Amino acid sequence: DHRDEECRRRYARSMILAILLSCAADLPQVTMSGPPMQDVTVVVGRQPETIQLRLAGAWVDDDGAEGRGVDVAAELSGKPPLEIRGDRSSWSLKDGIVVFEGEVVATRGDVVLRCARLEVTYADDRVQTALASGGVTVEHAARRATASRAQLTVSDGRIVLTGSPEVRDGPNRLEGEPITLFLDDERIECDGCKLVIDGAAVAPARR
Repeated sequence: DHRDEECRRRYARSMILAILLSCAADLPQVTMSGPPMQDVTVVVGRQPETIQLRLAGAWVDDDGAEGRGVDVAAELSGKPPLEIRGDRSSWSLKDGIVVFEGEVVATRGDVVLRCARLEVTYADDRVQTALASGGVTVEHAARRATASRAQLTVSDGRIVLTGSPEVRDGPNRLEGEPITLFLDDERIECDGCKLVIDGAAVAPARR
């Protein structure tokens, strides 16, 4: 019927625009496969820097530059790669942003980050940062960090925690702001730190 024909036309326009965008030298590459509304794959960027989204359901705007989807799994290239799962996702080629929302879980090697919203930014076909907000937790072995916000630099595995951050390692607790976790060499930096060691507090001396 008329509605089916209009749906086919909208899908064809989106695919054509996506192909044109993928050939443009000054825009991130975007390729999409699968029928509209279900089992859609979106690849943003060019090798070796890519974001691959796999969505159970997706909607793409007529111009092909923006979209949104549900039940999303994603992988950001890197060593190790960053794998993300969320209830919902949206992306904008113009702004260079991919957003994950809902119960978001991001895994990089043996590090797991959980939050309500994760915003990934990219420029010049390279992933820049991933900004987490809303009940952020970072778990690595026996260490667990919490904060209101966390900014992950994908290239070097650095996470900067802000918004009343705290790191717990067994019975010990580290407080300060900001707290920076270096995932690749298991190092921590902290400003204005207070370390609580099994009930005893150690803080910087006042000058």
